[in-house]
Amino acid sequence: MEESPSPLRSRGRIDSLPPITSETAHTTEFIPDSTPKPKLQKVKTITRKDKVDVQIKIKFLKIGDICTAEEMFKATVFMQAKWLEPSLDHPSKKFHSFELLNPEDYWTPSLSVDNLLDEGKSKLWHLVSYNRHGKASIIQRATVRGSFHESMELVQFPFDSQELTITVTTNLDAEKICLHIDDSESMLNPSNFSDCSEWFLHEELKYQVYNPTQSQIAQVQAVQKRKMRGRSQVKPCDQKNSYVNDVMTSENVYGASEATGDEHEMKDDEVNLPRSTACVMAKATRKPMFYVLNITLFMMILGALIFSTFAIECSLIGNRLQTTSTIMLSNIAFKLAVGNAMPRVSYFTYMDFYILITLVQMGLVLGWHAVVKQLCGDDDNDSTALWADKIALMVLGAFYVLFNTVFLTKNLTRVYRISSTSA
Repeated sequence: MEESPSPLRSRGRIDSLPPITSETAHTTEFIPDSTPKPKLQKVKTITRKDKVDVQIKIKFLKIGDICTAEEMFKATVFMQAKWLEPSLDHPSKKFHSFELLNPEDYWTPSLSVDNLLDEGKSKLWHLVSYNRHGKASIIQRATVRGSFHESMELVQFPFDSQELTITVTTNLDAEKICLHIDDSESMLNPSNFSDCSEWFLHEELKYQVYNPTQSQIAQVQAVQKRKMRGRSQVKPCDQKNSYVNDVMTSENVYGASEATGDEHEMKDDEVNLPRSTACVMAKATRKPMFYVLNITLFMMILGALIFSTFAIECSLIGNRLQTTSTIMLSNIAFKLAVGNAMPRVSYFTYMDFYILITLVQMGLVLGWHAVVKQLCGDDDNDSTALWADKIALMVLGAFYVLFNTVFLTKNLTRVYRISSTSA
């Protein structure tokens, strides 16, 4: 009978940390010049000649707060990678599984979470599983908890939906690895969502996998070769300045204060090549009633009060302008007061558009009161001026009612239709 390995588990994160080099070994601790620097152990690198197929499985265990202002969300994610390891094949170990205690002695896909901002408590362990033919597969499992970056599209705010994406990539060349996604569990449990008071979490998950083709890799390599040839044709003084600018404007992955041309070229060749990636996306729809009741409804009431100025006689132009300006300034002050609740983006959202149209409508009423005096003249009972004032009230009032009805009905119907479809 074969003895199973000891149930010890290795702890750490997925192989996303760069190898320690002699330039970065002493950046976190001060060592006097008189103290001899310790020799660093060379990191073992296991390579395989053939292209390895890796099956990726990504699952949301828990989703925390979604922060649209900082473009990030918090989550706990389970990830699994599985690949064949011929060196561990054993016909007598059919349907057996063991925990692998020395994964550093075998090939690994060198996976990392591309959009992970800061990592909390994480766990990593490896297993060896045998099928019915005795073929061995290494299973790498990890749980990662932290904050993840997500580019938020806020054009439809506060009636927007966001995709929460976990992107897993590999540091190996696309010629050495091919990723496959396992979408057997394509449902999400909304009960594990802690920000349910503001967002509605959809149960369905979407998966995407990208493996660069040979033609895409060849195109990128050809572009890099042309850049290197162009760089070699620069004059010595210009080449030095260009190299200094490149070092100052790019991240030094080696962590050293000085770099050589060989290192810079290696960075261009390795980092710029397309890598295989796998993504899982969960969809969340914002619950807009907080913004509708506290911002839209309040501004709608202020916008409706502007029509009360038509009750003032058109000959009292000063009173009309004063009252209209007061209501308009109140609207502007309210907009500034609720500015912290609005996303600070460089483009217009639906809420910004609503506020702008409300201010434009108030400006039209203010402009009408400024010119109506020319129609009234000195006669307060002029029928022409009275009819013109009534027509202006009906046209502006109809436009205001129609705009608010269409804006709220269309957006709220779309949000609740999306929520009910995914429920």
